[in-house]
Amino acid sequence: MDSPIQLSITSWTQRQRCAVARVAGDALARVEPIVSQSWAHAWWFRMLHYLQLSQEDLASNALGYEQAVALLSTDTRDIRIEVLIDLIAVSMQLDKQGQTDKEIQVLYDARSRRFLAELTRLLQLDASDLGAVERSIGQQIYFALKESTTSDDDGNTSHRTAMMDESAQKTIEATNKKKKAFRWLATGAGIIGGGAVIALTGGLAAPLLAPLIVGVTGATFFATAGGVALITSLFGLTGGGLAGWKMHRRTKGIEEFGFKQILAATDVPPIPTLQCTICVSGFLLESVDETRTPWERAFATSRNYNDIYCLEYETEALLQLGYAFRRFIANQAMTYAGKEVAMHTALHAFFAAVALPAMLLKVADVIDNQWVIATDRSRKAGEARRNCQGIVDHVVLMGAPISGQEIENWRGVLSVVSGRFINCYTTKDWVLAFVYRLHSMDTDVAGLKAVNVPRVENVELQLEGHTDYREAVADIMKNIGLDK
Repeated sequence: MDSPIQLSITSWTQRQRCAVARVAGDALARVEPIVSQSWAHAWWFRMLHYLQLSQEDLASNALGYEQAVALLSTDTRDIRIEVLIDLIAVSMQLDKQGQTDKEIQVLYDARSRRFLAELTRLLQLDASDLGAVERSIGQQIYFALKESTTSDDDGNTSHRTAMMDESAQKTIEATNKKKKAFRWLATGAGIIGGGAVIALTGGLAAPLLAPLIVGVTGATFFATAGGVALITSLFGLTGGGLAGWKMHRRTKGIEEFGFKQILAATDVPPIPTLQCTICVSGFLLESVDETRTPWERAFATSRNYNDIYCLEYETEALLQLGYAFRRFIANQAMTYAGKEVAMHTALHAFFAAVALPAMLLKVADVIDNQWVIATDRSRKAGEARRNCQGIVDHVVLMGAPISGQEIENWRGVLSVVSGRFINCYTTKDWVLAFVYRLHSMDTDVAGLKAVNVPRVENVELQLEGHTDYREAVADIMKNIGLDK
């Protein structure tokens, strides 16, 4: 099979190829602590093979960094964009001409993109140049596939969406089946315990953005934190039967899970890109449309060259959680000496690691039950598959109810993220403080304070509360500058 990408290596001199290796070597050295030494070494030797260079060639053509960049960007010919195109083709193994499709594993993951992003910077190009090259290569692959097929199937983004949905559905079915016995066991424990149960949750309380780098064939789409242990007190319950019913309701499986593409151009062919962004809203205040609308506003003017999808899962549970938020803020919580006192009391209880006062505990049932159901469903919707290192490029958490003390969990998540990991929080999120204090005395919560873990970027937001995130997504995404 001939490569669908127009490669340029045959027009480069040996000196230019040595310059490519010199700058690429610097880029690999910079990202090695993140992508792993074994991956970086494998990439290095794969690249040398493509460049038709040996270590001896490099030693006899030793170049300094500035000298190498100058060789690649002369006034007579600037080949820096060609370098990006060729090395993306190498990472996707599209340079292996003459081999059968079966012999070639097309792969372009977040580790490759992290390396190429660093290479783009060292080549003194704009960050947007990499996105433009990715889009161009995606188009070339698309039209090559169109020419080689005789079917009416577009091979377009609708196929990609269906593929993502199918992959997700298989995971959800397997998870539901595996946990069927646990659900009934948990129901029994809820009845026996009369209302105090142990639950594991890592669900999302506010939007989570995860731009996932996927290959042309797709694969795994989630790798989540999961695993915050909560001791759940179910207030206001008067019998094991009711407690058991609530427990079963909470531990039921996932029934709704799918992807919806947004901001797709209607006047051009639906050509898939090499990169996609997946946006997840963790609660819905008024409408199921909120799985999409905050993100449509956030990315309306984005320069990203990728496809953007929104995850739609368990929208009824998320609507009930949003309704509980509104009831709690507007009604019962406000009867407790007014909003300012309630805010101060909840935040003080959280940061001082003391119990909530009895008056606030009486209104806990308004929000607690829906919170536990929604977080449990969110955790199940984000069940991680094994061996997905390199699948995630960047992650942005906003108001996340995740413990900052679970260092090993954070390290595990970071191991599958090759780009930036950003934690957005506000110290004024009294609703998150209140509901988290119901379940734990932990004072290190990502949505309320900085997470002290290497590689996590902490961004403090000037928001007044949890429900403000919906309107703030666009400003947050602009300020953190993922596409810069």
